[in-house]
Amino acid sequence: MFVVPSSIEPLRNQTDIKKGGNFTLYCDASGTPPPHVSWTHVSTGRKWFSKTVVILDVKVEDLGEYKCEASNPYGNDTERTFIYFPGKCFMQFC
Repeated sequence: MFVVPSSIEPLRNQTDIKKGGNFTLYCDASGTPPPHVSWTHVSTGRKWFSKTVVILDVKVEDLGEYKCEASNPYGNDTERTFIYFPGKCFMQFC
């Protein structure tokens, strides 16, 4: 049987988010067998068990760091992205 450890394509920061708008996070994870994928909003600990997360009616508390994790029996991978309003910085990220 052919096996491949989990891997995630690099994520980009999203800066075109508007208060009251929507945004979608997609984690392009692959591996054999297919990995289990989850997203975590780091500051709140909120977690989703899916490759795709849609946040509706964005509020300030939705901003910040999001982490995608992928795992299968042969390996794990993690990528992070930051969501913030245009022209604003989040911590040291602009």
